[in-house]
Amino acid sequence: MTSMVVCHAPPSSFEINRKTAFPLYILYGEKPSDSPQPQLLDRFLNYFHMKFYDPIHQWSPALTTPVSTYIPNGIYRTSFIIEKMAPNSTVVEEPVPQKESVKPEYKTKIVWFNVMLFVYLHTSFLYAVYLGLTVAFWKTVLFAYIYGNLGGLGITAGSHRLWSHRSYKAKWPLRALLCCFASIAAQNDIYEWCRDHRVHHKFTETDADPHNIKRGFFFAHMGWLMCKKHPDVAKKGKT
Repeated sequence: MTSMVVCHAPPSSFEINRKTAFPLYILYGEKPSDSPQPQLLDRFLNYFHMKFYDPIHQWSPALTTPVSTYIPNGIYRTSFIIEKMAPNSTVVEEPVPQKESVKPEYKTKIVWFNVMLFVYLHTSFLYAVYLGLTVAFWKTVLFAYIYGNLGGLGITAGSHRLWSHRSYKAKWPLRALLCCFASIAAQNDIYEWCRDHRVHHKFTETDADPHNIKRGFFFAHMGWLMCKKHPDVAKKGKT
């Protein structure tokens, strides 16, 4: 049986050529017949961590003529073996595994104006609750309750179900009314709201998800409104 012996060399002993790697040197010879007793060559190979390499199945599937007919036994550079095999076959090169490109870490950029706005809104709410329980008229409390729910209706029935998911159709009077209601909630304009919600469903838990839960519960709940959106949100939002 004609075979080649290849040493398991360290990476520094490999040639890199067109994104492929080969051992620098090959000890070429004929493998002796199998025997139950350990052969001297087997001991030699085990000592130097070498093995038989079958060129017919691993280097050249098209090779039909034994290499021994035109290459004597000995130690050769790999490039020499390839050149000798070329007239009779096509060398199959195995690509070197390439490391995946690592994306640069994205740094969150806080929008302090939005932070102060949220602080003001929540502080105002607490103060409104205090006034509602102490000095406000019941009509004022009722108006605030209805007004707040109309804002929620503008988001759920308008920005969410009508324009983001298009789950139903509406004529222009209802659309105009829902636009007004959505403005009460102060959750950006309808176009941006729909864009963010669609990429949230399409690219869930990725950088293109504007409120990616993998960035933390607070970020997914409201923190994403206090910082600049990841560039992938706008990029994937165009698709």
